[in-house]
Amino acid sequence: MALDVWMGSKLCATEKSLVGTELLGMEVVRTPGLLHNLIPVPPKIDNQIDAVVIGWMIATATRLMGEFSRKLVSKKGLWFEIFLTIFILINNIEYVYGAQEEFTSMFLENVSLSAA
Repeated sequence: MALDVWMGSKLCATEKSLVGTELLGMEVVRTPGLLHNLIPVPPKIDNQIDAVVIGWMIATATRLMGEFSRKLVSKKGLWFEIFLTIFILINNIEYVYGAQEEFTSMFLENVSLSAA
């Protein structure tokens, strides 16, 4: 389940593009970047996809934490599964934080934090 949450984070942070003949009113991106020569998913659809994935991630993470807490208190030798779950979750936190830091840095250059 930890890998499911990790995969959901990657899916939400990845640029999505359309494949096929239906362009949904979008044009091919000509500027250099991740979507160069691709057709981006319209922003409203991208937001809806992200909302569904995040809702699924919350349900999965809730189940994961319940199962994880039961395994922590059990007397069985589950140390590797516990270690791997913690490692994946910490890696996911690092990835999400890095993506958010990159996203906000695009806008901080245009915003003044001083009250002048």
